[in-house]
Amino acid sequence: MEPDQEALLVALSDGAAGPLGQDLARALAPYLTAAEHAGPPAVPAALRDRLRTLFSTDPGAAQAVAAAMESRTPRHGTRVRGDHIDFEGLFLGDAVGSVLHQHFHGVPAPAALPPAAVGSLPPATPSFTGRKKLLKELEGFLCPSSGPSRPGAVTATVLAGMAGVGKTALATEAAHAANDRGWFPGGVLFIDLHGHDNTSITAEQALGTLLEDLGTPAEQLTTEEERVKHYRSQLARWPDRVLIVADNAASPEQVRPLLPADSRHRILITSRTAIPQLNARHLPLRQLTSKAAVALLDQVLRLADGMDHRITAEAAAAVELAALCGHLPLALQIAAAHLVWDPDKPVAESVHELRDQETRLSYLDDGERSVRAAFDLSYQRLNPEQARMLRLLAEAPGPETGTEVLAALLGAAPPPVTLAVLERAYLVDRGSSRTQWRLHDLVRVFATQVSADDPSCLAERETARDRVLDHYVERADEADDRLRGLGFGACFNDIEEALAWLDQERLGLLAAVQWGEDSRLTARALDLALYLTEYLRRRGLFEEIVTVSTLAHRFAARSDDPLREATAWHNLGDALQSAGRPAAAVGAYNQARDLHRARGDKVGEAIQWNNLAIAETRLGRLGPAVESFARAGDLRRLAGDRHGEAMTWNNLAIVLDEAGRNDDAFRAFSQAARLLSEVGDWARGAETYRNLGRALEAAGRAEEAMEAYAQARALSPSGR
Repeated sequence: MEPDQEALLVALSDGAAGPLGQDLARALAPYLTAAEHAGPPAVPAALRDRLRTLFSTDPGAAQAVAAAMESRTPRHGTRVRGDHIDFEGLFLGDAVGSVLHQHFHGVPAPAALPPAAVGSLPPATPSFTGRKKLLKELEGFLCPSSGPSRPGAVTATVLAGMAGVGKTALATEAAHAANDRGWFPGGVLFIDLHGHDNTSITAEQALGTLLEDLGTPAEQLTTEEERVKHYRSQLARWPDRVLIVADNAASPEQVRPLLPADSRHRILITSRTAIPQLNARHLPLRQLTSKAAVALLDQVLRLADGMDHRITAEAAAAVELAALCGHLPLALQIAAAHLVWDPDKPVAESVHELRDQETRLSYLDDGERSVRAAFDLSYQRLNPEQARMLRLLAEAPGPETGTEVLAALLGAAPPPVTLAVLERAYLVDRGSSRTQWRLHDLVRVFATQVSADDPSCLAERETARDRVLDHYVERADEADDRLRGLGFGACFNDIEEALAWLDQERLGLLAAVQWGEDSRLTARALDLALYLTEYLRRRGLFEEIVTVSTLAHRFAARSDDPLREATAWHNLGDALQSAGRPAAAVGAYNQARDLHRARGDKVGEAIQWNNLAIAETRLGRLGPAVESFARAGDLRRLAGDRHGEAMTWNNLAIVLDEAGRNDDAFRAFSQAARLLSEVGDWARGAETYRNLGRALEAAGRAEEAMEAYAQARALSPSGR
C-alpha cells in the first residue's frame, strides 16, 4: 500500500471524517490492501462516489482528513487559499468550493484538471408513461459505444413536437435512465433555453451557464466565440462522458454553439419547432395513444392516493376524458390534477366540463400550468400571414383540409412556405396525403378562441366560411348530377371522379351542412344536404343520411320551403327504412305526406302512402299496409298518373301474395299488368305477368299460370 493511501485509511479510521469516514475506511481497506500485489487499486466507482460526496458536501471533513494525512505523511495533504485541498498521488485533482474530483491511480494529473460536472438534471416525472419506442431509440443514442470514440459521430438528438406533448419529460426520463446506468460519469448538465417565451436566453448566455457548471468562471469571456472555444476545450479535457440537456430551444443559432465537438459526449435538445439545420438525429413526438393517455391519468391519481381507482372504475369516461384532452400529456396532467384536488369528483363530471369547446381551455388550467398559455407562446412567434392561416385552418369543416378547401378559406392559393413554417412549428400536421392538412384538436380550439376574441378575426371567419360553403355547394351539385345521370359539368369527367371527390371530402361536407345553424348559411347548407343524399345512399351510409336529412328538414322549415322540407322527410324515411328502423320511418313518411297534401300535390302524397305501406309491411301490419296502398292507388288515379297507379297495384299484389290472400293478389297483379301494357311499359308489364304466373303456379292453378306466361311472352320484344 502506498504511503498516501495508508495515510488516507488511517485518517478515516481514526474518525477525521466522522462515522461516515470510518465506514468508508472499512469498505476501502480490502481494495487498497489488495493493491500491494496487483498494482493501482481498482476501487469501485460506487466507493469513489461516496468519498467524493463526503468531501464535496462536508469541507470540514475534507480539511480534517487533509490535516491528518499531512501529519502522517508530510506534503501529501496541503491547504491552499483556505478552500483548495490537493491530495497528490491519491486524488489527482483538487477541491474548490463543493466540487471535488478523485482518482485512485498514481499517475500525475494535468495541473488544470476541471472539477466534476454538477448534476443539474431536474427530477424525473413520476407519472411518465408510454414512449417506449422513443426511449429505446434514445437508449441507442446515449449508450457508450465500444472501442475508441469516432470523429464525426452524431452527438446531438432533437426531440421536437407541439407545446405540451411531453418533450421535456421524455428527455429527462431518458437522461435519468442513462445516468442511473453509469453512462455519463462525467455528469449531466441541464439548461432551459426558454426559446418560446419572453425570457429567451442567447447562446452566449447559455454557454456562460454551462461553463460555470463545468467549473470555469465565464465573466472574463466576453464574446460568444471565446465561450464556445472554452466550452468545447473543457469538454475535450473532461475525463468522463458528459450529457447536456438543452431544453426548449427555438432556433439553430441558439443551440448550435452548445454542440460538443468531442464525440464521447451527447446533447439532447427539445424544441417546439423542427431544427433540421443541425447535424443531429430528429425524433418527432406526437400525442400519446389512447391507452397510454388513460394510463397517465391513472398514474397521477394513484400517486396522490394509492387507493384512487376512479380511472379504472369509470373506464369509458376515462377514455373520453383522454380524448377531450387530445391525448396531450400537459392537458392530461392538468385534468388529472383537478380530479386529485377533488377526490369525490366523478370522471364523468370532468368529461361533461370538457365537452364544451368554448370553455375547454379554461378548464385545462390549474393555476400553474395552462394549455392555452403554452399554445399562445407558439402563436406569438408567428408573423401575421402565418397566424391568419392557422386561424382559418381552424375553421375548416372537416378533420383534414385539402389544398382546394384551404384556398377557399384563404381566398387564394395557400403559400407553401407558410404551410411549411406551421408544420415545422408542429401547429399543423400532414393528413392522409401530402396535400391534406390537419390540426390537433386542442390547437383547433385555441385558434378558434383567438378568432372569437378579436372582432376583426370574427369577420374574417365569416367570409372564409362563405367561400368554403360556396365551393362545396358548387362541387356537390355537379357531383350529384353525375351520379343521377342528369348532366355534365367542368369539375368531373365521369362518375368515378365524382365519387372520389365525395369520398375525400365526405367528413368536411357533412360538417359544413351543420353550418346551416347560422341563419346566414341556412339556405346553402340545405342545398348541400340534399345534394349529398344520393352519394350517401350509394355508399350505404344510411345513418349519415339520417343526420343530414334531419338538419335539412329543419333548415327547410326555417326557410319556409315545404317542397324541400317534404323531400328531406322523404329522404329521412328511406334512410331509416334501409337502416332497419321501419317504425321510425313511418313517422318521417307521415310528415312528408302531410306536407304534400297541404301543397295539393296528389302524386307527392301518393308516393308517401306507398312508402308508408312498405314500412307497415315490414312491421307486420298488413291491414294498414293494404289500406295505404289503396290510398296511394286512388291518388295516382285522380292525378292521371296511370303508370304510378300500375306500380302501386304491383306493390299491393306482392304484399297480398305474401299474406296468403291469393285471390286478391291475383286481381292486383292482373290490374297492374294491364295498366302497364296500356301505358306502353311492356318490360314491366311482362315481368308483372310472370309474377302472376308464378303466384298462380304456386297455388296449383296451372292453366291460369300458363295463360299469364303467354301474356308475358306477348309483351316481350320477340312477341310484339
